[in-house]
Amino acid sequence: MGEKVDALEPFHPDRVASRILGMGDMLSLIEEAECSVDEDKAAKLAKKVKKGDGFDLEDFRDQLQQLKKMGGMGGLMGKLPGMGQIPCTLR
Repeated sequence: MGEKVDALEPFHPDRVASRILGMGDMLSLIEEAECSVDEDKAAKLAKKVKKGDGFDLEDFRDQLQQLKKMGGMGGLMGKLPGMGQIPCTLR
């Protein structure tokens, strides 16, 4: 959620209600992840980690950039169940 045009998302009353009640919105989170995650990069990273080549700072940077595309940590946490119960200062 945001003020710019690219932050607009379809209105689903049941999902908005569950966010307001602090129950999260897993469906929107999954849809957003499917749209913003680069599947090729994710597959390469999974293969690299599985092979034992490790997880370096460039991989970490790429993960943070993908997280930022999804609305940052605050946007992600707002869609997880139970996060409404955590005080704003800790989020």
